[in-house]
Amino acid sequence: RKVEFVHPIAYKIGPSQTKVVETQYYSFTLSDGFVLEAEGHNVDVPYSSQFRIHSMFKVEPVAGEENESVLVASVTTHFIKKPVGIWKIIEKGTVDDCKVAYEKFCVIAKQVCEGGDRGGDGGG
Repeated sequence: RKVEFVHPIAYKIGPSQTKVVETQYYSFTLSDGFVLEAEGHNVDVPYSSQFRIHSMFKVEPVAGEENESVLVASVTTHFIKKPVGIWKIIEKGTVDDCKVAYEKFCVIAKQVCEGGDRGGDGGG
């Protein structure tokens, strides 16, 4: 699916938030887990036409443990063309930004798994 949203960002260059156009892919694993992959384009960030952000969340049940799962999250910056002199800044900004976002995601995911609130978005 394709989603669009506004996201605050931690890049040293550019605006404090950006419109994100993200394509998401969802699949199941052989061990009853699932994988969520996303490719995002931060539209308002300088040089954004030259890179995409690839994220992956993999959730696997813990063998022998009922109601226990392991979440592995990763991110990488895929450069279509590396902007000379600033590609390392873009990579660092991606990691710094995703660390905060992934920590929030983990808190929300844990609340949902425990049957709690999803942050007031009306979902359950």
